[in-house]
Amino acid sequence: MSPTAPVWNALVDGFGNHDPGRGRRAGRRSLWDTLHPGRPWAEQFPPSTKTAEDIELDAAEYLRQRL
Repeated sequence: MSPTAPVWNALVDGFGNHDPGRGRRAGRRSLWDTLHPGRPWAEQFPPSTKTAEDIELDAAEYLRQRL
């Protein structure tokens, strides 16, 4: 990944995600949907292993290292 890649491309997966369909519901909620709740279908997935606070800290560190 490029050292200048946006956070949503390098760290917070799920930004451009669409409802993946019933055959893939065993997966976890994306980091994007954990950080930015609101897509109704994302609530059907089990929670991510990271909390929104964990993701925020990771994103802040990612940016700190690059700015």
